[in-house]
Amino acid sequence: MRKLKSFSIAIGFIFIFYYSLWGKVSIPAAGLNAISPDTIYAHVAFLASDRMKGRNTPSPELDSCAHFIANYFKQCGLTSPSNAENYFQTVPLLRTRLDGKENQRFILSINGTKTIPQIKNDFVPLHLSANREITAPVVFVGFGITAPEYHYDDYTAIDVKGKIVMAFSHEPQEKDTTSVFNGAKPTEHSKLINKVLNAIDHGAVGFIYVTNPGHRFRRPPNYWQSLLKRPPRGAIPLTLGEKQENKIVAVRVGKKLAESLFSVSEKTMKEIYQEINASFRPQSFELKGVKVSLMTRLSYEQLSTQNVVGFWEGSDPQFKNEIIVIGAHYDHLGAKNDSIIYNGADDNASGTAGVLAVAKAFSCSPFRPKRSILFITFAGE
Repeated sequence: MRKLKSFSIAIGFIFIFYYSLWGKVSIPAAGLNAISPDTIYAHVAFLASDRMKGRNTPSPELDSCAHFIANYFKQCGLTSPSNAENYFQTVPLLRTRLDGKENQRFILSINGTKTIPQIKNDFVPLHLSANREITAPVVFVGFGITAPEYHYDDYTAIDVKGKIVMAFSHEPQEKDTTSVFNGAKPTEHSKLINKVLNAIDHGAVGFIYVTNPGHRFRRPPNYWQSLLKRPPRGAIPLTLGEKQENKIVAVRVGKKLAESLFSVSEKTMKEIYQEINASFRPQSFELKGVKVSLMTRLSYEQLSTQNVVGFWEGSDPQFKNEIIVIGAHYDHLGAKNDSIIYNGADDNASGTAGVLAVAKAFSCSPFRPKRSILFITFAGE
């Protein structure tokens, strides 16, 4: 209960901050009084109860939580942004499997000499890969990042249209607390999905991902059930649904294969990695004489879930078009063999309870803020 009281006080301070931001001098006591430990406890107790079975994405229990949140938004007087009957934003999902080992291929050609790396030991398809076969030259693009806000772009002065790009994991100076990339805290640019999307934006047809030399690695990380001797339950990758035409062929490689790709370079991967970190300048270049043929085939089970969205319109005719988003994810890890339940009280039933508490506080306030507020609880984290 002590933690819940501290949590409610913290939400109260956030509430005060938002109102001070909007130029209100008086503190809306009615709104603050709506935030209480008992209310927050009730929200967490429901979301993290055993009968919600850990709120896995997707699951009937997660759907029950979605209806609970939507009903609460409605009670608070929030509206649906789309003016629909419900407060749900449908999210398409894909449960992905390898479509046979024989349909995954990596052929490496260096100055005309071909080798055929092995799946699992040398490479694995990424879960966001396209079902396609390509052959193209390879260009190394550092960390594969374009970050104008940090004055850094691995794609500067390099043309990757119609080519396969090879990129390091993470981001430059990742262990440097003084790095402009938010110190040692990872930014959005470090995420795989953003590196792949950036490659697509620059016209690449393929993507090779390699763990950067600042981390120990040998084989590429593998999560495909068909490549594991004892696959864990629920190990099948679950991803956001996307059309094939919006994807590129993407694989992750191990250390041995990565070094083979770099064998045409005068510098090793480690030396290039160190140069980027030291100078904070891109070191992108074409791997001359290197051509790769890639083929990946994945099969999909189409599923869906929903985010829950509530809208609180601002009072100012001009500023109401500026929107502040308050959100948290309401799902968790589910249950193991229906006997061990991962209740997820602090991840993230507590965050969801905070969103509901703030929504209630605004609904009880005698005046509206100038700007509009979008309350979102996300499925699938």
